[in-house]
Amino acid sequence: MEKNYIEHPGNERELIITLSDEEILPHFEKALRDIQPDLEIKGFRKGKVPISVIKQRFGASVEADTIEKLLSEEFSKIIKEDNLNVVGQPVIKSIDKENGNTKASIVFEVFQEIEIKDYHGLQINEPFHKVTDEEIEHEIYHILINNGDIVEDEEILSDLHLVDVTIREIDPETNLHLLGSKPEKTQIFLHSHTIIPELRNLMMNKRVGDTFRFKPSDFDQYAPNKVFEFTVDKINKIVPKELTDEFVKEYTREKLQTVDEFKDDIGFQIQERWNQKSREEMENQIMNKLVEMNDFDPPTSVVINVAQSLFENFKKQYGNNLPPDVTFDDMRDDLIPIAKNQVKWAMIREEIIKKEGLKVEDYDIEPIAQMESDRLQIDLETTKNNLMKNSRLVDAILSKKVFDLIIDFAETTEVPFEEGHHDHDLYDDYEDEIEDDESLESQNEIDDDIQDLDKEEKKD
Repeated sequence: MEKNYIEHPGNERELIITLSDEEILPHFEKALRDIQPDLEIKGFRKGKVPISVIKQRFGASVEADTIEKLLSEEFSKIIKEDNLNVVGQPVIKSIDKENGNTKASIVFEVFQEIEIKDYHGLQINEPFHKVTDEEIEHEIYHILINNGDIVEDEEILSDLHLVDVTIREIDPETNLHLLGSKPEKTQIFLHSHTIIPELRNLMMNKRVGDTFRFKPSDFDQYAPNKVFEFTVDKINKIVPKELTDEFVKEYTREKLQTVDEFKDDIGFQIQERWNQKSREEMENQIMNKLVEMNDFDPPTSVVINVAQSLFENFKKQYGNNLPPDVTFDDMRDDLIPIAKNQVKWAMIREEIIKKEGLKVEDYDIEPIAQMESDRLQIDLETTKNNLMKNSRLVDAILSKKVFDLIIDFAETTEVPFEEGHHDHDLYDDYEDEIEDDESLESQNEIDDDIQDLDKEEKKD
């Protein structure tokens, strides 16, 4: 067997493997014998078809399969021997026979070595925001609403109403209920920031039994382009709790005693969220700057895989509002640049981790391990070992260390948050059901990982 490499620009490589007929023959003959026991051909008993007949009837296809299998085996050996960092699926470009030899061309991609630009002393902005009394009052108001009493009402007069409705789709041709569509019953909280304002306005002054029609796509580009009829079935009103010392004690389970303490604590929590938002924006600046500074092309196959994942996530989030026949190719041009930047950052980050010798230490895992040990009733050392095997957690810790290092050496300039940042984005999280579900799912995955690893260790 002979091998020769052909260099291509970027990440693509081409390997020419040459196999002699003498090398292929024993594998070909074995493949013929392997299919003999199960082969049935008219005129012969099962398993008794002569090799010569099998070769005459199926020789070409068996030989082709044999060569592909042999090439795959040889390629796997070469990867190890030459320490190739292959990524994606190699492709057999051509197979040619000449002068008693079989010459095959295999095209593949590798993670190329990258030399990243200096990431010390980056100039980045550090957004800041000082919590206002208005924000604190707004947050407390939501808490009082969430803990309020629900009473039945006759008419919708404010956004503090919970309204049970039946929704039916309307046929645009007949202007009647669409045949075959099922009425959907749901409850709408008019105070929620997720409600389209025009829908909230339409519901004002409605009573039980009233109906109205609404076309959400007129006000929300992601909403379905359909007309719906709403029927008001029941009206409840939320009466917010009164902010008193007694409420504070009950709500905080005696951790706080007075309204003033409660306001200070809420202010601290909101400030922490702003600080986290500031950190996220600094991290985004770092990613964008380093991706822009380092000019290289990541492996195409990896970029495509990431872009396809982005497409699948997009479909999950907006699937009901997308055309049923939308495909990855329809969104490819929009997703590929995003995926390319994500892959570039991942490669840059890994290079920094390697260059700086960053790793997860005991102290990184200790607080999480103690919490998980108490919650899952698994001993501390086992929990720590299991967490160290959790790739998602390790990845998150190493990512934080990369950002910490770069921020420590960065030249930061404090700037106020831009006007585009809305306060409710930071403290209306309890209304965002999607975010809560994803957090729960992520936590459940980590729980499963910890417990599964614990079972494996006990088996060993």
